[in-house]
Amino acid sequence: MNKKKFGAFIITFERPAILQETIKKIFEQSLPPEKILIIDNSHSNETKEKILNCGLPVVYHKVGYNSGPAGAAKKGLQILAKEGFKWIAWCDDNDPPPLKDCFEKLVYLAETYKGKCGQVGAVGHRFNKVTGIFKRTSNKELLKTKYVEVDSIGGNVCKIINAQAILDGVLPEEKLFFGYEELDFDLATKKAGYQIIVHSNLFLECRKKFNRLNYKRIINLKKDESKIWREYYGIRNSLYILMKNKLYLAFLSTLVITLIKSALSYKYGWKYGTLITKNTFKALRDYSLKKYYKADL
Repeated sequence: MNKKKFGAFIITFERPAILQETIKKIFEQSLPPEKILIIDNSHSNETKEKILNCGLPVVYHKVGYNSGPAGAAKKGLQILAKEGFKWIAWCDDNDPPPLKDCFEKLVYLAETYKGKCGQVGAVGHRFNKVTGIFKRTSNKELLKTKYVEVDSIGGNVCKIINAQAILDGVLPEEKLFFGYEELDFDLATKKAGYQIIVHSNLFLECRKKFNRLNYKRIINLKKDESKIWREYYGIRNSLYILMKNKLYLAFLSTLVITLIKSALSYKYGWKYGTLITKNTFKALRDYSLKKYYKADL
């Protein structure tokens, strides 16, 4: 492999112990990155102290404030692309590659793909531009081909980016802070003329590993109240992304579905329904007022 072919960055926030385990697992890959860059959103110096003294060959970069996954990903991609790496893995501190040969198979697929590969990953799906909903990639389709073209790859499932797309100006939108920042980036990647592909065999192996071969999505399932803040960012950011890409039908569909889900949440009790409704309308308000970045929740 040529010099500076494959690098990686890991986004972290106040989780030094988990981060160390993820770094070790990444270095255990059959094809480890030539460089791992830690992008630290932490307020404290605990992560810096533990990582720099753990004996692992990584490079540390402290953002200086909590820029969220979106801001940290932008920083990581910019640094590694500027340093000359051809392929860059986007990693989270609590999501190491699920299989030992993930990176090896993905980089090989990216290198041998005949089209203009902008991204390659282990898991990805197509995005319905009318409904604004992701369509699950079927097991049947994965069994037919070596790879499948998709619209988006999540940042926590082995997402590897062609650095040329970054040099061409395709970057995450840091003001999104958290939630759907990958979708926004992926739609921009495709708009720039690049294809996004997933490795079919790895996709199936991941489904087997996590018992998701026959997964059925449950509509309007009650959520952990401590994690409802995630829904705020999901609503706010999805509306921004759809309008940005002029997907007006998907925007309307998402808005209607969001309001219906808020109304249906009362089946779990008045307290829960009120909590969901307040969260929903705060997201709608902040979207309409163009209030982005980290919200005071």
